[in-house]
Amino acid sequence: MVRKAIERKTDRGATEVIIQNTSVVDLPAEWALEIAGSWGAVAGHPDGEDSAGRAKLRLMTADELVERSCEVAEKLLAAFQARNWMIDVPDPKPPIEDDEDK
Repeated sequence: MVRKAIERKTDRGATEVIIQNTSVVDLPAEWALEIAGSWGAVAGHPDGEDSAGRAKLRLMTADELVERSCEVAEKLLAAFQARNWMIDVPDPKPPIEDDEDK
């Protein structure tokens, strides 16, 4: 798990839900994400040849792009975890109650 929802009390006694990262990517992982994002934008599929016999490419359809993006994201996360490029983030400590709060 990389994120989780935490419910906590507010100053006014209500509750709120915050999303906390339980781990974040380290610097090499950030670079890998930038590279993947840059190269992923120009992905194409073979689409036959033009009249001169050169290969033609077409842009990926939205469905193909979504599927490829999800596959790349899963592989990136697995690679980052295998290389220990993830940094665990501790849970926040609960607020300290004052004597007045009791």
